[in-house]
Amino acid sequence: MLVTLRCKELTNNTFPRINQFIDCLRCTDTELTMWINRMIPACTSGGKRKRKKVHRTAATKRSTARAYRVKMYKNRSEADKEAQRAYVQEWKAKRLAGIIRKLERQQQRRKNRIEAEKITIAEKEKFRKQRLAASKSAEQKEAERVALNEHRREKNRAASLSEEKKAEGRAKNAESERERRKIQNLLKTEEQREREREYARMNAIPELVERKEANCQKRWAAKTEEEKNEVREKRWAAKKRAWDAKSPEEQLAERVKQRAQSAVQRAKEKTKKEAQEAEELARRSTRDNSGRPAGGIIRSSEEMTVCELDLFASLARMERELHHKKRDVEMIMRDWKRFWSKVFDGWNSACRVDEDMPIEPPTFPNTDVLVGVLSRDHPPTEECPSRKKPPERRRGADVFLSATTKATNDTVDFVWKDSQGKIVNPSHVRITVGKYTSAMYLAIERYDNSLTKAYDELNDARIINYARRVVLFFAKEGGGYGTFYPRWFNPLTLKEPELARPRARTLAKRWAELLDMIEG
Repeated sequence: MLVTLRCKELTNNTFPRINQFIDCLRCTDTELTMWINRMIPACTSGGKRKRKKVHRTAATKRSTARAYRVKMYKNRSEADKEAQRAYVQEWKAKRLAGIIRKLERQQQRRKNRIEAEKITIAEKEKFRKQRLAASKSAEQKEAERVALNEHRREKNRAASLSEEKKAEGRAKNAESERERRKIQNLLKTEEQREREREYARMNAIPELVERKEANCQKRWAAKTEEEKNEVREKRWAAKKRAWDAKSPEEQLAERVKQRAQSAVQRAKEKTKKEAQEAEELARRSTRDNSGRPAGGIIRSSEEMTVCELDLFASLARMERELHHKKRDVEMIMRDWKRFWSKVFDGWNSACRVDEDMPIEPPTFPNTDVLVGVLSRDHPPTEECPSRKKPPERRRGADVFLSATTKATNDTVDFVWKDSQGKIVNPSHVRITVGKYTSAMYLAIERYDNSLTKAYDELNDARIINYARRVVLFFAKEGGGYGTFYPRWFNPLTLKEPELARPRARTLAKRWAELLDMIEG
């Protein structure tokens, strides 16, 4: 009845065609009612249903939204609920991770800022100390040095006393340990003593030691993972107790020792690996040049036979010692290639070999050391008799000191000169490098360094020239000569410089003995 009344209220505009109306009548009451409820607002109110405006507060909106969410959540399936819970948990985890990352970044920025402030403060303190040190006089510096040495002596004395106390403590602990072992030995059974004696006898024989190690490995392999973990934990606990029993100084020394040992081991392994690679590379890269004709031209080491290359090993070792400043390092492929690159640097067997040049004595510019200034204008001398003072002999001009070993009787001569190399009287010099002995030490060190460098260059050139002469001989004889040295081949000896340091040390001992005799 309701459907019929509602249909009578419809206008002709609602059903422009009779077919639509007939289709509506064929529907069920429920479907027709739903359709009419949708069509009536569109026909009567311009397509939109007007609702009464009701003022809603924020609390009302929140409660309505919450109720709607609860209703929708109850109507969901269990799978949707589980998916929503998983999504919420994932969102919470991401949010927490973001907060943690933000806190870590803030903490890192705070640490960086603190480190930058510390560096700035340290630089300011360093600059202040430098300015303070620059403003101090030589007497103040000497007094500070004496005080510092005295403080170091006191510190070393206190350290030695503490070491003595530690040694006494260790001795007491060792004594108590011996007493404990004595008591344990008394409580041991004959079976335990026999087992220990057997263990000692096994350790004395290498074959039995190997057998014992194999048995230990078998027993270890037979254990379960729980037993292995228990053994590891016991070992770790014992190591930790031993480590905690040490003082901070002993722990630091142990760490330094372990790091040094690991560094040495890594260096040895690296050097051994490089040597093996170099040997393999040399074996692969060396061709069979035994058929090289006599009088040919040799342009590189690859054109020589293996037997010929073996004869250059001693020369390559000499060159390596000079290159590495006489340090004890193993021969690697890099040293071998460097030696041959020097031999064939702009040279081949068609060129002549230069003669060995004699060593040149160190000149003044190579051995001078700036040690002071003139305290007043230098008076006229035989080298500079003019009364008109040049700039290098006026007050405040730089004064240089050089050492030489040309003097006889194993002495060292010191020469004071101006910037032009003319002799200066040391009584007119004001030392600016500390004491008089400091200036002498600097001059000796500069002379020895200059002379050592000159002799190293000379010896290196002699080695290369000698190697080139041998290459010329092999090029002339051809590849079938064999493994024999030339008749004129003699082991090359390097020239050693006569340094000033040993002479100065001998003179210092003699003067110290003379001073003891005078004061005694």
